[in-house]
Amino acid sequence: MIRVRTAGGRSETTVAKEKAPRPEAEVFRSLRELCAKPGFAHALAYISWRDNTVVFPGAITAEVLKPTYSRDRLIRSEAAVLLGLLVQQPIAFDAIDEKTLEAYVGEAYSLMAEMHDTLKEPMYAHARAQAGARVASRQPTEGEFLREAIFYAPPSAYHFQFLDLAPQRYAQDSEWLIQKKGLAINQAALVVGAISAALHEQVTVATHRLQETQDPTALLPAFEVRPAEIAKRGGLDPAIVDAFFKAFELTSRNENFRAVDDYNETTVFPLIPLGDERFLVFDPVALDQSLYESPIFWMRGDDAYKSSALRHRGDFTEDFSYERMCRVFGAGRVHANVRLVQGKDTVDEIDVLVVYGDRLIILQAKSKGLTIDARKGNNLSIRKDFQGAVDAAYQQALSAAAHLVARDVDLVLADGSPLEISVPIEEIFPFCVVADHYPSLSFQTRALLKAHTTKIIREPFVADVFLLDAMTEMLTSPLRLLGYVKQRAVLFDKLLVGHELTALSFHLKGNLSLPSKIDVMQLGDDIGADLDAAMMVRRMGLPGSDTPSGILTRFRGTPYERLLTDLERAETPAAIGLGFLLLTMGLRTIENINSAIDELVDRARRDGLLHNFSIGREENRVGLTVQVGDESDAVAHRLLVEHCTLKKYQQRGARWFGVTLDSGGQLQSAISMDEPWKPSPELDEAARKLQKSGSKALAEGVANMRKPRKLGVNDPCPCGSTKKYKKCCMWKR
Repeated sequence: MIRVRTAGGRSETTVAKEKAPRPEAEVFRSLRELCAKPGFAHALAYISWRDNTVVFPGAITAEVLKPTYSRDRLIRSEAAVLLGLLVQQPIAFDAIDEKTLEAYVGEAYSLMAEMHDTLKEPMYAHARAQAGARVASRQPTEGEFLREAIFYAPPSAYHFQFLDLAPQRYAQDSEWLIQKKGLAINQAALVVGAISAALHEQVTVATHRLQETQDPTALLPAFEVRPAEIAKRGGLDPAIVDAFFKAFELTSRNENFRAVDDYNETTVFPLIPLGDERFLVFDPVALDQSLYESPIFWMRGDDAYKSSALRHRGDFTEDFSYERMCRVFGAGRVHANVRLVQGKDTVDEIDVLVVYGDRLIILQAKSKGLTIDARKGNNLSIRKDFQGAVDAAYQQALSAAAHLVARDVDLVLADGSPLEISVPIEEIFPFCVVADHYPSLSFQTRALLKAHTTKIIREPFVADVFLLDAMTEMLTSPLRLLGYVKQRAVLFDKLLVGHELTALSFHLKGNLSLPSKIDVMQLGDDIGADLDAAMMVRRMGLPGSDTPSGILTRFRGTPYERLLTDLERAETPAAIGLGFLLLTMGLRTIENINSAIDELVDRARRDGLLHNFSIGREENRVGLTVQVGDESDAVAHRLLVEHCTLKKYQQRGARWFGVTLDSGGQLQSAISMDEPWKPSPELDEAARKLQKSGSKALAEGVANMRKPRKLGVNDPCPCGSTKKYKKCCMWKR
């Protein structure tokens, strides 16, 4: 097999690095000279094959995909630079030998590594000055920091998401596309699918040939496609295929591409014409992405249609978000275009409002992308784009949340009917969703978005439609989705990721939390391989597991999972709060809960009595009592309240939950207590009896103690329903 030495590699340069890299313009000039050498197209074919081809025996797995995250590979934006420079002169297909190929490829990797060092030099210089306790010659600008992060950001979308979502995004524009481009968006998606299938077969054949012959020119033909063959292969109308190739064909020499983050026409027009009805497609993902992104730019060039196109783009973002929220929460809990009205005036509008018990999601959708100037590190452009795409949505969400907390508006649905939220709001989660692939969105959010939180209004959750798609694909229940968002909000500034898909994958494997004594943690991009594999199985039909091994699989069929499901159906404030607590528990704690419930269910079936156990967390003073048995509702409820009261007092808990299960393990009731802790002689005595006698005396000690506080008929019911005691559980006692 051909071996290529990647001089310079992809390793991170350390702070101690003293030798300054060459100026960026010089490195770019060297790259241009390399791409103009005879036969370099063969080297680019090899790079495309090496860095993008995944060979897997039997099933797709995370282990199979992890090598694709290697720093010894070029990322897509780097490979696009090479292609953008290759087309600036007539492509020379001179035959080259193995030694020349190795030299070309090695130089390409080395120069791209040098370019990376060049883009990071402002940060290196600043870090060196700080490490040496010297004052840096100047403070790097915000744009200089973000420019590198934007260019080297990991992909924010799976290629099949571009293909899946494009027909939805441009569904309202079909008439314009047919009139102006000769095909509808769904027809274009079929052509892209046929091209991808052809390339897959051709690359597979070429891989075998390369292994057999070691011929360095064996790979280039694998990236060639012909419209006639694509039409035949896909059973498509040749006129439709021709219209597609005309729309996505590169027709220039990419003359204005003069820096790595300049506008590169090959990313918008990825079909490179070779003559004789042949086209090169080195990166099929660029074709998928162009299908999703390019039509809006075509429409913007039509002054008569531009406003309609922009309106449709916004409609797609809102409609897609609404549909994905309905997938998880059900249509009855999700509302689109909710107006906030004071008197006769509409003071705010919520794009998508989710009401789940006493928890709310306020989702504001935006369709603005990241401009070329912003990608190049222009401070003003970065801030302007971020303000239009994210901050504006967040400010709208904050304003709406403040009104809902203040209860100073009426909610009116799109059909004019009122929406009542009868329970006190416990938490509001502001969501900001953008429609475009937005490079380094997570990094920019941490750097540019100032969070404003209260006891009720949580930290912002910023996502693109691709993350929202993946989240709602994997976390299909309200508690699972909201629980993840709640945990991610807590770690807003503590968990550093290149992209939120990485955080989601980390969560699916082992629950989103930081190890003890760790204040900040950065996750490597390769952690996303588990989610990658599952999504490829689900969306591409590849063999393998459709769910990462972890929190969604480990406890299937256990009492813990059944309790979560029952709490989700109950949808009371107490049930939701307890569900969140369960979702934050570690694996060992969950295993202990399962064992304890199984044992108590067995005892209750044998002796017909009530049994219970309790667990507590010292760090946040929260706990849980589980009671199992088939006693009457009134007796079971009274004893559960008394058990929880004692345990909360004993642990000086800030909040305590309780549940009663029948002897079949099914949820009967759930309560929540969050009254401030106060000393009580009666409870002190009961706690001493419990400590002296052990758990066996718990029922006797609690049943005989005097109640610490008599509930008034107008007090909130301790079951967590938010109703008055006289209108809820008083009759049960």
